[in-house]
Amino acid sequence: EGSQSPEFSPDSSRMLVERPDPASHQRDLWMIDLGRGTALRFTSSDGDDSDPVWSPDGRRVVFRSIREGSGALYVKSASSEAPEEKFRELGGYPNDWSQDGRYILVAAAPGAITAVPTKGEPVSSLPTAAGWHTTPVSPVVTRSTFARFRRAAPGRFRQVEVFGRDGLPTVASSFT
Repeated sequence: EGSQSPEFSPDSSRMLVERPDPASHQRDLWMIDLGRGTALRFTSSDGDDSDPVWSPDGRRVVFRSIREGSGALYVKSASSEAPEEKFRELGGYPNDWSQDGRYILVAAAPGAITAVPTKGEPVSSLPTAAGWHTTPVSPVVTRSTFARFRRAAPGRFRQVEVFGRDGLPTVASSFT
């Protein structure tokens, strides 16, 4: 089977993809060096590894892995063969990494994004409501921002709100 879920490095020189192992059917992550055209296995756990997200500086990767029946987030150096480290026991999928490197955004449920700090700060969830979809937007270097939107029809948005890391709205816009 082919590769899935390509994720480019911040400098676009490398790409991570999910590839199922032919024997176990569990996914591993593979790193492709786009300049050289080479592919190397990035993870080789007994678990199902998926959803890679690069750190803003391209030096680390966070990904989801299901091992022994439960999902967790793992972080691994992008340039070494050192083993990955369990970052957090947490359901959900990594979605983005804030530009300042302080938060990993995790999609914990449909329409819900959780900001998970990379160092000792409390986890914060963004406000959600029925009919809203939440997504990260390009954050300011020192402050992560997130947007949620309500659709009026497929491909058309009726309302957009942008929230700061503190969960307070900073911009709201309605349009048809």
